[in-house]
Amino acid sequence: MPRKEILPIKSPITWVLVADGKQAQIYKNSITEKIIPIRGDYGHPRYKATLIRELLPVNNMEWQAEPDESYEKGRNKPATIPENSSTARHIAEPHAYIKDNIRKNFAKHIADQINGASINKMFNNLIMVAPAKMLGDLKKNLEEHTLKKIRIEYPKDLTHYAGKDLIKHLKM
Repeated sequence: MPRKEILPIKSPITWVLVADGKQAQIYKNSITEKIIPIRGDYGHPRYKATLIRELLPVNNMEWQAEPDESYEKGRNKPATIPENSSTARHIAEPHAYIKDNIRKNFAKHIADQINGASINKMFNNLIMVAPAKMLGDLKKNLEEHTLKKIRIEYPKDLTHYAGKDLIKHLKM
């Protein structure tokens, strides 16, 4: 009888996107088995296997949005507008909301990168962590094949956490 070759089981790759309107990072959910020596009987060492969950940054999957100061600086200067009831004038904010435009452009850039990674089958599952507006902007720009890979959405800003602290907040 011919011997069957045992192929390693390939576990699904889960990416965790943590973003806000100014920065974003993708982490890979990694579970590793760690062997810890424990005291054994009669001088014979024993070992305990334990699983450790880590979120490791994915190479080339970290982004920074452009600064507010460099975005359409000249076009969005405050303008004076007349008061309806008198001849007084006051300064008004520009109608084009710079921060919203930056966030939307940033979300589109991130979504384009994730769509490309999805096409190249770099991940199987996606967890998205971002404030609600950013989540909405990201999802508007994700393609259908990428949207199908989303497993969990957390409408929170957790960009100031990494590693074990991020795992605690995500309750993974």
